[in-house]
Amino acid sequence: MEDDDQSFFKLTIKIRKQIVADGLGIDEYDVTNVGKYLDAKAWNDALENGATVIDMRNHYESEIGKFKGAICPDVETFKEELPEVKKMLQGKEEDQILLYCTGGI
Repeated sequence: MEDDDQSFFKLTIKIRKQIVADGLGIDEYDVTNVGKYLDAKAWNDALENGATVIDMRNHYESEIGKFKGAICPDVETFKEELPEVKKMLQGKEEDQILLYCTGGI
């Protein structure tokens, strides 16, 4: 195969409404309403004070290791995870909730 200095032998670009298949409608989620960053000390303090911890990673990553007491939703896809976590957190609206994933805590 000759090298003609092109980066890709085959490139297909597809336009999608969303990058991540989360199943949420456009009006269901306010992207400006974000969580609060916690440094390691604040995270550990929250754990010690009984915060609810949700592991938002996939099964493989959770099986390798997780925070003590973390809840791991039993789902196969991220699209299934959001409604499941929402159900799990019903009645805990006033509790401190900690979420973590591969991308960060």
